[in-house]
This record gives sequence, structure tokens and C-alpha cells, in this order.
Amino acid sequence: MCISRSILLLSTFILIAVAASAAPSGQQAISQDKEYVIDGSFVHDVGALHLNITNWGLIGSQYSLDVPYADAPSARWPGATGVNHLWSAGLWVAGVQLGERLCSTGSYETEIRASLLPEDTMYRLAWNEANAARYPFPMADDDGDGLEDEDPFNGFDDDDDGLIDEDGAGIGDQHFRAQMGDMYAGDFFPDHMPMHIEVTQQTFQWSDPEVADFVGFEYTIRNAGVTSIEDLYLGMFSDFDVDDPEGGPSEASDDQVGFAAATVEAYPGVFVEVGVGYVVEGLDRTTSGFMGFLFLGHPTDPSGVDAPATIGAQSFQRFAGQLPYEDGGDPTNDSERYELMSLGEFDADTVYPDDYRTLVSTGPFASLDVGEELTVAMALVAGEDLDQMLRNAGRARLVYEGLAFDRDGDPANGDEFLVRWLGPEEVAVPVENPGVEEEIPTVISATLSAAPNPFNPALEVKAALPRDGQLRVSIIDMRGQVVRVLHDGRHAMGEGRWIWNGRDSHGRTMASGVYRVRLETSNRVLQRSVTLLK
Repeated sequence: MCISRSILLLSTFILIAVAASAAPSGQQAISQDKEYVIDGSFVHDVGALHLNITNWGLIGSQYSLDVPYADAPSARWPGATGVNHLWSAGLWVAGVQLGERLCSTGSYETEIRASLLPEDTMYRLAWNEANAARYPFPMADDDGDGLEDEDPFNGFDDDDDGLIDEDGAGIGDQHFRAQMGDMYAGDFFPDHMPMHIEVTQQTFQWSDPEVADFVGFEYTIRNAGVTSIEDLYLGMFSDFDVDDPEGGPSEASDDQVGFAAATVEAYPGVFVEVGVGYVVEGLDRTTSGFMGFLFLGHPTDPSGVDAPATIGAQSFQRFAGQLPYEDGGDPTNDSERYELMSLGEFDADTVYPDDYRTLVSTGPFASLDVGEELTVAMALVAGEDLDQMLRNAGRARLVYEGLAFDRDGDPANGDEFLVRWLGPEEVAVPVENPGVEEEIPTVISATLSAAPNPFNPALEVKAALPRDGQLRVSIIDMRGQVVRVLHDGRHAMGEGRWIWNGRDSHGRTMASGVYRVRLETSNRVLQRSVTLLK
């Protein structure tokens, strides 16, 4: 345990005491209606990577400490029978304000945390839950007021309609949401200088085996102060300690870390670029698995003036043992943290095992003016070896990139509606009359269309009926075999929409080639040929 961990341990005990004092007599301090969640009750566990999430900066469970949440999974992989790979991680936000270099951290010092308002706790939702529908799914306007997702799950009435959290946007099979800021840490870190940023933290996971080896992160940073922030950098600081089941004094000191950037084949014929700052156990390899963080999305500027020219890490640093900062140890103040995040350099992969921490960063973003927001997306991803981890990182990026939909009826104008974070199960859900601004066209006979053609990775199928009736929409391969049924049953008059993600009914990715989209009604059969490219 290094000196910074000792500081964190002290602040953790203070946090537990504050949470306990906030609880009314006879009520647990750790509950849905209290602010700090410190009992390890928000754990992503529907996929293969199990991870504790909090609303006071910490990611992970600091599993070696005597704290209430220490038994919660801390990047445990694969699944419940796997081992923890992470001791602690947290978001870092650094910038220049009035000429001073500042940095607010989620770990070790948990300066980014929820306020003392009871509403600023954590919230659970999912893509298929009530009041959490989003386009392209049915009832995206949950409350029928002509707006979509205008009242997110945060305990407040954001649209002033007298209702709370009635029209949010659930993402994935497991979605946690928390509202935090860097101006609430005075009781824990009296010397902390806040930039007065609000941080909306959202984390996502899917149960589909193809995308079960990562947890998605999305942070929205808002300047809630009165002074602009210049030259902003965002990063993830991680203390990766692979939990050796055999234990021993060297458990935290037998890891290797590095940064891997590659163009990977996420699915057959589908290539994406990724860059991951990772850890792997380096001594005796009694456990298996690579794990690391990567950036999936953030603002870009092709000129590199206002934002990085490309999406991804712009810097990677590693820190070893208990060395002082000047010799490769942890930064201990805002100036040192800012210096590291702005280096624009990538430390070499390690050669010898040790107790390492890593920092993967991106930036600079030229300015964040008062009231402005900046959103960054990341993922923590795992794999049995380096190649599998990178492949899973590619799949995480495809999930984040989502799909674009033509909602205005004019595919040529470039005004597409982009939906981020779409997992395999989500893109196969039928959409009927999805938006209040989209009118059901009047038809005199059944119609069928499919676009784009050729397509990769997904195809949008539209069908319309002149009256209520039976409808079957299916995908047929060139042998005449049905590979996927998109709809089979009653359908109302008017248009319906479905997304085919290029997989069969068992979730297997289909090969490149020509397929037929087939529509069948009681008196009509229509077919369209489409080409799947990989």
C-alpha cells in the first residue's frame, strides 16, 4: 500500500462516518434515498466483467481494505468465479483556470463525488424498463409530451411537468447513473481547489456473450462555475492489482502494464482502431487475462486546435512501487497531475513485474466555457490474451458508435439521427411509429424497403400495411433458409420499422453475401435483395 492509498483509506473512513450520521434513526445509511453509496450494491454483473461502481469517485472495491464494500467485485473476470484485476480507478479532469493548473480526481483522492442532496444518489435502469425507452424503440416518448428523454433518472423534475424521472433513456441490460461534482470534497480534502465542474457518470453493460467482456463509461463534464476552463484534459487513473488466488506479500507487485494500439477485426470483415492501456499478471501467471481502459468517443477537431484530431488516448503513463514522483512514482499534487496528462507521450511497456498504476489521457480541449458541456466515452475491457482483449475493445467501440437513422424521411440531406451505445439485442427490436414527429404514411397496398444496400453492420427494414392484419418479415439466405424473423404476428395499419444486425436467430454473425428480406401478408408476398458486406 503506497502513501496515496493511506490517504484514501483515511478519507474512506470519514465518508463512512458522514453517511452513517446522515441516516435517520432506525434506517440504514446506505440506501437508495441516501447520497453516498458505500455498500457495494451497484455492481455490473450481467456480463462477464463484474465491477463495483460508486457515486463518490471510486471505481472498484479496494478489496484489501476493511471497508463495507471491499467484498464487491473489483473488475472480477471472467464472471463470478474469476479474480479481481483492479484495486481502484477514477476519472481525472485537469485544466487551467485563471492561469493555475488544476486537477480534480476520482481516485485516489475522491474529489469528484455526489453532493449532500438526497437526490444525488445512484439510479438503476435498462433499455427495456418502464420510463426508460429511447429511439429506435417503441414509446421513446415515455410520457407522451412530444419530447424524448427530457427527464433523465436523477431524482428531479427536469421538464417541470410535476413528474420525476418519467422519460429517461435506458442503455444496455444494466445502466447506472450518478450526478457528481468537484465542489463537494471540502470536508474530505480541505486543500482541494475545485474547478466547479458537474460530472454526470453513466455506466453500461450487456449480457449478450459477444459484448459481455466490457463495461461502458460515459462522462459528461459541465462547467458550473463562473470562469472558463482552458486546455482541458480527461483521463482514467487505475491501480490495477491482479488478485492472485494464492495470495502472498507480492500479490500487488507481480503485474505488468503497457499500451497496445492496433487495427482489430472485431467481427469477420469488420475492422476498427483501438488503443488500450492494460494490465496482465507478470509473475508465474497463476491467473490469466488482460484488462484495460480505452477511449471510445470524445469531441475532435481535424486541425487539432480545439480538440484532438482523432478519437483515442493522447498520453499513457505508468507509475511504479512507492517511488517519488521525479523517479516514476505517483503524482501528488495538481501541477504534477496536469503535467503528466498534458505530456502527449506514451511510456514503454514494462519489462519487470511491480506494483504499477496507469493513467490513460486525452486532450487538450481548448476551452470549456461557463455552462458548456463535454462528453467522453470509455470502456474497461477484458480478454484471455492480448488479441482477445483488443478484439473485445473493437466490439466495445462498435457498440458505442451505434447506428444512424433517417428520421426526417430524406436520407440524402445528411441530417441523420445518431443513437449511441446499441448492443446486439437492442438493434433487433421492432420500432412502430417511434416518434411523435413522424406520421404514419397512408398506403393502399403493402410496401417493403430495406436500406442501406449494401449494408454493414445493420440494415433498416420498413414495411407498411393498408389495414390491420397478419404480417411476417423475415431474412432469407440464398439457400432459401430463414435465418432471422424480424416480425411474425398482428401489425397495425401503417408503417413499422425493424433493424437487422447481420446475425441469425441464435446470435451468430452471418457471412458476407446476398440475402432476401421477405414480407408476407394474407394476400401479398414482397421480397428485396440486400447485400451484407464485411
